[in-house]
Amino acid sequence: MTSKKNKKSVSKFFDNSYRFRWAVMIGVTMIFTFILYPNLILIKHSYELGDVAERDIKAPKDFLIEDSEATETNRKQAVEKVLTVYDHDTALSFALTQRVHSAFADLQAVFNTENANKYSAKKPKTASSTAAEKKTSIHEQVWQMKEEFERKNRF
Repeated sequence: MTSKKNKKSVSKFFDNSYRFRWAVMIGVTMIFTFILYPNLILIKHSYELGDVAERDIKAPKDFLIEDSEATETNRKQAVEKVLTVYDHDTALSFALTQRVHSAFADLQAVFNTENANKYSAKKPKTASSTAAEKKTSIHEQVWQMKEEFERKNRF
């Protein structure tokens, strides 16, 4: 009779107790949480010199690790690559300036002759002057001088 009485009280406790239901729900939730998220539990590994890490480890601060041999080798290579002799030509600036002035002077001469032709066009025209005007336009003359202009200004 006591076993029947105990069974009734236990079944009554499980049927009507909200605390038990909450406890079961929280327990099942915790079990699923630990199964589904294995990285939730943090295990601190203590590594010693020479140990191989299981995964990447992020350092809490930056470390300066300098390979002095490689640094010295790179410095020597940089010193070897630097040219020790520089060619200082004092006349180069003057020569370049003269070439540029010469190239632009040739173009200016074309424009000056065109302006002179326009000024002389105000005078009465003759047959020979109209034939010269029809020969080439200023645009065509400049394009004909293009290659020589570029050659003079090539450095």
